[in-house]
Amino acid sequence: MNVTDYLSALKVIYRDHGAESPHTLRLRRKVGAKAIAKVEKVMGTTLHPQLRALWDVANGSDDAPVFHDGKYLCGYALLSVEQALDERDCFKHRAPQYDRAPACTAPRDPRVGVGWFSPGWLPFAAESDHAVLLVDHQPLGSGVPGQIIRYVHDPDRIEYVADSLAELLPRSLAAIQNDPAEFLCIF
Repeated sequence: MNVTDYLSALKVIYRDHGAESPHTLRLRRKVGAKAIAKVEKVMGTTLHPQLRALWDVANGSDDAPVFHDGKYLCGYALLSVEQALDERDCFKHRAPQYDRAPACTAPRDPRVGVGWFSPGWLPFAAESDHAVLLVDHQPLGSGVPGQIIRYVHDPDRIEYVADSLAELLPRSLAAIQNDPAEFLCIF
């Protein structure tokens, strides 16, 4: 599923169930080439094409939920490029504290690298301070570039979600369509 089709289907859900929601889906204007170049410079790598396609359509969602991870009862807002870089900086600065925590030594899915920060991880969606979805540009082990991972708080953990944004989108849409009223009211 591509980003445009996904967002179009999501807009229909918001339209059809808007009275049940405290949120209005407002997508910010797409990202310009300068913003993409800044992200790539900070990360030291080319932005994954699927994430670039997402930001080419919208640079954030004004806190309205846009994604469901298919597992937890939460909706993730689309972060702007600026918010993504800020969130990435938070991960980078917190990582040394987390690296000493017992949760860091727990076994992880082999597709997800060790530690609490990787230069190739870039957040793109967040549910308050509880959960963050990230695109992994430089996976370790058996992971694939562009895979989606999730940071979840309490208990703190980093988990594998999907091989790609293209794999996550139909799963997210199916979860939202299964219970749109619940999705639009959580967050």
